[in-house]
Amino acid sequence: DAAPGMATLVAFCHVLTAAFSPTGLVAPRPAVTVSPAAAMGVRMVAAPEVYDTFVQSQPLVRQKIKDVGPSATKGGLAGIVAAAAAVGYVLTPSSRILVNAVGGAATGALGLVARKRLAEERRETAATAVAALLSRGLSKVSADEVAAVAEQYGVPRPRFQKQLGELFLVYLGACLSSSEILTSELSELLQLKSLLKLSAAQVGTQAYAAGRQVYSRHRAYLEDSEPSDSKQILTKFIFLAERLISKDESEEGYRYESMRAQRLFGLSAEEWAERAESCAIPFYEKTLASAVLSGVQATADQLGSVRGSLGVTQPTADRLHASVYSTLARSLIKPEEASAAQLSAEARAKLDATAQLLQMSDEAAAAVVAQLTEPLYEAAVSRAVAELEDMPLADEAACAPILGALTRRQEQLGLTREGCAALEAKVMRARAAERLSEAARALRVQDVNGAVACVDKMLDLCGRSATLLGESTGALYNDLGAGVMREADVLSLYRLELLHCLTDMNVDTVEQAKLSTLRGVLGLSPSAAARVYEAAAGPMLRRVIDEAVAKPLSEEAKDTLAAARRGLDLPESAAADIAVAAYTKKLAAMAPDGKIPTEAQSTELNELRDFLDLSVGQVYAAHKETFTAAYRKSIKEVMDTEGAIPDEYWEGLDKLRERLVLSPETSEELFAEEAQSKMAQYGKKALEALEKAANKQADKSIDMADETSVAAQVLALVEFCVQARVLVPQVVEAEEGGRAVTKDVEVAGTTLGSRFEKRQLRELYRQFLVEAFQDADKDKSQRLFSNLERLALVLGLPDDVVSAVHNEIGGTIYRRYLGRALQDGGDIGPSENQFLDSIRDTLGLAQERCDELVRDMKVNRVATLIESMFEGSNLNPAEIRKCVAAAEQFDVDLLDDLQLPTPRLEKMFTLEMEDLIETGQLTVDNTDALSDSCDAFHVSEARATEMVEASVAKRCAGGVLQATACLRRGAITEMVDTLKRTLQYARLSPAAVAVPMVSDKEKGELYMLFQAQMLADGASADDCQPDLDLLKTVVGLGQEQVA
Repeated sequence: DAAPGMATLVAFCHVLTAAFSPTGLVAPRPAVTVSPAAAMGVRMVAAPEVYDTFVQSQPLVRQKIKDVGPSATKGGLAGIVAAAAAVGYVLTPSSRILVNAVGGAATGALGLVARKRLAEERRETAATAVAALLSRGLSKVSADEVAAVAEQYGVPRPRFQKQLGELFLVYLGACLSSSEILTSELSELLQLKSLLKLSAAQVGTQAYAAGRQVYSRHRAYLEDSEPSDSKQILTKFIFLAERLISKDESEEGYRYESMRAQRLFGLSAEEWAERAESCAIPFYEKTLASAVLSGVQATADQLGSVRGSLGVTQPTADRLHASVYSTLARSLIKPEEASAAQLSAEARAKLDATAQLLQMSDEAAAAVVAQLTEPLYEAAVSRAVAELEDMPLADEAACAPILGALTRRQEQLGLTREGCAALEAKVMRARAAERLSEAARALRVQDVNGAVACVDKMLDLCGRSATLLGESTGALYNDLGAGVMREADVLSLYRLELLHCLTDMNVDTVEQAKLSTLRGVLGLSPSAAARVYEAAAGPMLRRVIDEAVAKPLSEEAKDTLAAARRGLDLPESAAADIAVAAYTKKLAAMAPDGKIPTEAQSTELNELRDFLDLSVGQVYAAHKETFTAAYRKSIKEVMDTEGAIPDEYWEGLDKLRERLVLSPETSEELFAEEAQSKMAQYGKKALEALEKAANKQADKSIDMADETSVAAQVLALVEFCVQARVLVPQVVEAEEGGRAVTKDVEVAGTTLGSRFEKRQLRELYRQFLVEAFQDADKDKSQRLFSNLERLALVLGLPDDVVSAVHNEIGGTIYRRYLGRALQDGGDIGPSENQFLDSIRDTLGLAQERCDELVRDMKVNRVATLIESMFEGSNLNPAEIRKCVAAAEQFDVDLLDDLQLPTPRLEKMFTLEMEDLIETGQLTVDNTDALSDSCDAFHVSEARATEMVEASVAKRCAGGVLQATACLRRGAITEMVDTLKRTLQYARLSPAAVAVPMVSDKEKGELYMLFQAQMLADGASADDCQPDLDLLKTVVGLGQEQVA
């Protein structure tokens, strides 16, 4: 049994020798180093090879410990000290036991040091042991085997986890020794992460460490602008790191790891994601090619798993799916075979299965196929159009074979009817656009016949294609010209075709249909087409009308003109404009310089209107332009009439208007302009009078006979407006009491609102109203008031301005009148109310506004009384009672209405309360008067008690001092009176007062003299006793002091 133990001991001696030798920590052969040059290899970096090289590169002592095994190492550590001591004892060259013992002790101490060193190396050997396991192959090792190494070698868990992370970094660094990106390396990294049971944070840390290694080794090349293998290694690192850290289930953890890696290389998040995905795309493309083009069995879930592993985003996957799907579709359809290319049922089935595998939507798959089949169908349509144009007759029977060929081609290519219809329209519109372009080129070189021929061919194609497809030409070709020709060419081409149709001055049904089709194809709006038509046909009709008007008017000529109008088929408005122009020319010849026509000329003009089929309304504008000056002159003559204007003048104006054929609107407009001009003269005089009135005394009475007064000038303005019929009566509908009624009102045909500033007109109205109130003559004043509404109409003042002036003047009158009425205790009685009501009715003031003015004046009256009392040093009970009485009379609350501050209220309360005490109205038995004061001055009961007690204390202290002063100078009678007043206060709140300036002797004298005086006045001892007891309390005398 001792043999194995001895063998273990001998083995550890070899371990100790290796540990303490100068070369004990050096590997027996060089380790594999990683350098940029090594990146040239394209062979996969296999994990077993990497970890075998790692084991071989470890120090010799760790390899020995690994080879011996963890159990033997643990047992050897237990006996190493004793064995070392025994060796020292045996090897010491001495026959003396003591010397041998010393040698044994020395070697035993050395063994203790070796034991500690070996224990540390044993723990470090755990990483070597794990690497040895991994060198067997990742698939041959389990996670439990790896985890057991920690316990076997006595390594704490945190330290073991760190060792595992470093082992992960070893393989990751080895992968980054080559720029070639292999998915097998990514698979082994992910498998290694699972075997080592590394957390997401540990993987992120090792990925960052690997990034730092890459940055350190390749920094010079990374900063260079030229492409290099180092930059490819960086791209590989980004791909591997992104795949590793993206497995972190924590969004915050992934963001942290990716951001610090991005900052290391100065990359944005977008650049990082783009480079990572660029590495994944080739692998996914190979996967798709195998599954779709090579026929390798795969499922949609498997493709999704590959995408997830490689980190291919959905938009990129959709693009790659569409690309490989297009490649497959091209191989099945074979578009290079032109007319022989088709989409068979088998090809369709295969494409449908592939679309399902790639999880492409029906729309996306159809779009890919359409990119191949639609050009093929367009080619078929182009051949059909060429054949259609060459046919001598393109009726339905002739078009049937062409239509059948297109239908068969649609079925061969698997296109829908809607899609084919769009392609047919596209091809046919393109061919028609070529014809239009040819016409435009011919037009530019002034080849009129060539341009017309091209248009005819284009219109013929439109008709034939519509017949072929069973569509209207409008649906196929509308607005075609907008994208082919310039706007000027469009208009010129249409005008050219129109003139060709108007050669015989008649547009028949066929020509109308032809022009309608051309308008639609060219995209001409109805207004633009009408302008072109008018420009072409208008001169023809104008020539016919001018020839007819130049001759005597007859029924035959009228019929000829009507036939020309029907043939040219001009829009009614255009034909009417041409006729009006001819009429205007004739009118100007009859009335040069606006001369009023004679009766015969008027009759001739009426006949001309009938001949041209014109209504009176159609020539109003021409007559207005010709006769405005003449009619304006007649209006001015009428308005210059002094005084009342006779009715026959107005009748004459009406007859003149009829002869001149002026519209009612025109006559009213001219009338308003002339009336306003005349009104402005009156208004100017009134404003001049207003300026003069501003310099007069405000209280000077107004003389209505003074022609320079504002009132006189304004009345002249209003009277002119009445005489000149600027103000006219009118019946309007209104609502009163919830029902509709009719009212007679006056309205103004024109106003001065546009002639003067609003400020001036407002002030003119205001001054007129002021003078109406100032006039002493009631009849004259009433005349002014009766013209207020008319003046507001003439001046053009809106209701809100009038209301504002009325409120201003009414408020001033109310305040002045109420101020006088409320002075010296006055009130508002029936007579005052009657006057105020008359002001309200005259000015139309709202009742609420009037009530507000009255209330404000009452409140102001009480406020003025109180303010005068405080400011005039006239604060006494009588004045206070006067203010309170006024407040009660006008229902004014001192706090709620006047907002008096509390100190003022309490001051007034104190004075009122002291007066009540001194006059005997406030006693212990009767406090009603005090309650009334509390209510009036808003003093609470508690606060009133405090104020009474404070006032009593103050008055009692002052009374005792004053009585003492009288005692000292011998004024006994005055002393007694003072004490009596003091006792009036003391009865409300009996209490001793502090009077340190009065001695006890003086207090006794006060008491004795007061008692003597009361007895001398005839009062009995019993009657005196209450007052004497109260005096003793107040001055603070004891019974022994008065005995």
